[in-house]
Amino acid sequence: MKTTLYGHLASALLVLALIPAPAQADDRGFRDRGNSGAWRLGERHRDGYAIYRGGYRVPGSAIAVADGWGLGSKRESGGFAIYRWNGRDWDQAPG
Repeated sequence: MKTTLYGHLASALLVLALIPAPAQADDRGFRDRGNSGAWRLGERHRDGYAIYRGGYRVPGSAIAVADGWGLGSKRESGGFAIYRWNGRDWDQAPG
């Protein structure tokens, strides 16, 4: 009995793991408490997502962002360009 139960549970977990989850980049409920300067993606744009730092919108759009680094939304040869925040704008990383 236990073997059958564990088999069904494992099958159910496998099925759930294979179901694609929708992107959750639109985080309108996010509040940066304490002005920590956290980076996050916001609302969807035609070519990526808006970028926020510490609750404020910064220029540009991206498909991923973390600690001042962003994966650009514009296709380049071989994928997407990588950018670094310089305090005012984005500088493209070499390579």
